[in-house]
Amino acid sequence: LPSFSYSDNATAKEDITVLLYVLNPNGRLVELKENSNSIKCAYAGEYEFRIILIDEAGNMSMHRQSFTVR
Repeated sequence: LPSFSYSDNATAKEDITVLLYVLNPNGRLVELKENSNSIKCAYAGEYEFRIILIDEAGNMSMHRQSFTVR
């Protein structure tokens, strides 16, 4: 999993909800457990990490990072 950092101008870091997902080449979106830092890639093709952050006001931000397994 790529490393990342985050902050918000109104919400303390510990109050920001962090959700981690990976979309596999078969189109299945899998939620990663808290503190996960790796995955097992069972299929060749393009994967996409999705990092979703939600602050106390309900504002959401998502970052996507793709990679290919051969």
